[in-house]
Amino acid sequence: MKITTNTMKGFDKGGSRSALCSGHPFQRKNNNRAFQRMTAWAGIIAPILFTFLVAVESLLRQGYSQICNYVSELGVGSYAIIQNTNFIIFGLLSILFALGLEASLPASRGRSKKGVVWLVTVSGLGVMFAGVTLLFIGVFPDDYVFGAHTLTTFVAFLTLIASQLLTWRALKNGDDALWGHYRTYSLVSGLVALALLFVLIYTLGTAYHGATERAFIAVPLIWLAITGTKLESIAKIKQTQELTLRKATEKLSDINEEKESEGPQATALGIDHSPEEVEKMKMHMNM
Repeated sequence: MKITTNTMKGFDKGGSRSALCSGHPFQRKNNNRAFQRMTAWAGIIAPILFTFLVAVESLLRQGYSQICNYVSELGVGSYAIIQNTNFIIFGLLSILFALGLEASLPASRGRSKKGVVWLVTVSGLGVMFAGVTLLFIGVFPDDYVFGAHTLTTFVAFLTLIASQLLTWRALKNGDDALWGHYRTYSLVSGLVALALLFVLIYTLGTAYHGATERAFIAVPLIWLAITGTKLESIAKIKQTQELTLRKATEKLSDINEEKESEGPQATALGIDHSPEEVEKMKMHMNM
């Protein structure tokens, strides 16, 4: 499609450039990329902050052992508010990250993509409720509180494992140039987490169940951080490409206002893309 003055009327108002107006298609794309990057950072920050706060409260608890004690034990007693808040923040960041997955994963695998988004969302809600339940210690019988906490924690991490496996399927037709070996990594990560879950269950009655719990938790947390890093990188690349395409389109429109001709536009402005090439770039960006 040739970019002419008539074409630009939909973008301009009163003869002035309106590339930054809310209705401009390029700005909508860049706003979307900015949102994707923000939600990707939620996935990066969540596991790092969670691990940091667990370490901080562990140091504040005299006699607490990373080998013998569960993480959830930090949510009871002195300084319990730190860990309970940690659960809630982690859950909220996970839900925000799920929104980024909705915007970032390829649309070609519709059901698998929606499944990943819902699984990560449920996981985030599960971790949130795991923290909320411990706030009711002393209000309801301990058996009920700990039972609800165990159930919500189990649901949270089981759905997170499932989301890793389903991500592998959702990326079946993904762009290898963008995703690389990430698809295989998601599959391996999910399988390793599943194996470590059985190890944790087997060692529940031993003196080192704290260590096996941490090994199990570490795998999906690392997956969240790596996935967030991957999504942030992809969104940054596409945001840069869209900005370059917008500038190229604007300069081509200026050239076409002076020259009603087609073909490559190699000028002193430094643009060496023809209108046809710009169209191909647009099609690539929308994939």
